Amino acid sequence: MATSTLMDLVKLGDADGVDDLCHQDPALAASTDENGVSALMVSIYWGKPLVTAKLRAYLPRLGFFEACALADLPAVQDALSSNTELLNSHSIDGFSGLGFAAFFGHIEIAHYLLSKGAEVDNHSSNGLKVTPLGSAAAGGHGLLAELLLRNGAKVNTQQNGGFSPLHSACQNGDVEMVKLLLQAGADTNLKTIEGKSPIDMIEIETNPEIFRLLSTQKS
Repeated sequence: MATSTLMDLVKLGDADGVDDLCHQDPALAASTDENGVSALMVSIYWGKPLVTAKLRAYLPRLGFFEACALADLPAVQDALSSNTELLNSHSIDGFSGLGFAAFFGHIEIAHYLLSKGAEVDNHSSNGLKVTPLGSAAAGGHGLLAELLLRNGAKVNTQQNGGFSPLHSACQNGDVEMVKLLLQAGADTNLKTIEGKSPIDMIEIETNPEIFRLLSTQKS
C-alpha cells in the first residue's frame, strides 16, 4: 500500500508528500512499480524534478541506468567499474544506458559510454526497438545526434512501426535535426508501416522549410 501511495505521489509531482513518506520509511525510496521500474525512474519519466531530488536524497547510490538518465557521470563510472556488462545491457523496461543519455540529451554521458565501447546502434529491447539516434531525434538533441552519427550510427535504421530518425525530426518540426540527418544520408523515401514517408509527418503551412528541404532532396 505504501509503495502504491508513493508512486501516486511521484506521478502527481507531490515532492513534500514523497518526502514525508520516505522520512517515515527511507527504504520506500528504492521502491519499484508493478513493472519493476524504480520510483526514481518514474519521477524522471513523468518530468517531476523536485520529486527526483527528494528521492535521490534517500538513496545511498544510483543504479547504472538511473545515473545515465540523470547525467551523474561519477555514478555511471562507479557502476561500470563494478560490472562492465552493464554497458550494453538494457534496463528493466528495455533501454540501454546510451539510449537514456540520448533521449535526455546528456552528451557527456554519451561521450563516456561511447569511449568505453557502447554499441552506437543498440536497439531498445522493448516494443519500441528504438536506437540511441532515434531517441536523440525524438528528444530534439542535435549535438547528441551529431555525436552518434560521428561514431557510426546508422541514420536510416527504423524502429517499431517503421519510424526512422527523420520521421521523428519531421514530426517534431525540428529543422536543424532534419538538416543534420539529411546531410548524413537520411532516406526521404522510407515509409512507416502505415505508408507514411517523412514528408507526410509535417504540416506544410507550419513547416515550409522542412518541406523545401525534403522536396529538394527528392528531386
